[in-house]
Amino acid sequence: MIDNEKNSLFRVLAVLEAKDESRQHLLNILLSLLKPAREEEGNISYDLYCSTLNPNEFLLDELWYTKGDFVRHYESPKSYIDRERVNSLMNRPLHISTYIEINESDI
Repeated sequence: MIDNEKNSLFRVLAVLEAKDESRQHLLNILLSLLKPAREEEGNISYDLYCSTLNPNEFLLDELWYTKGDFVRHYESPKSYIDRERVNSLMNRPLHISTYIEINESDI
């Protein structure tokens, strides 16, 4: 287990699958999130992808300087409202996975 999580780059992968009838609405919301998130303190990148196998599945790939930067973003009132806006548009609940960068010094 890597114990320097506080000082490691923190990657977040969020998978959202739209209901067929909600795809464009969800996509519009997700696109509107990109610029504000990229301007947040501690954000390195915040990118949106669409699955090549399922056009209703989207991936938000976020990179933050630290876990604390992500937590500040995730727990913000804006982020809470954004999650509430997309909940009813999805086939299944939002799935979030988090990762920390491994450096040679961690091995």
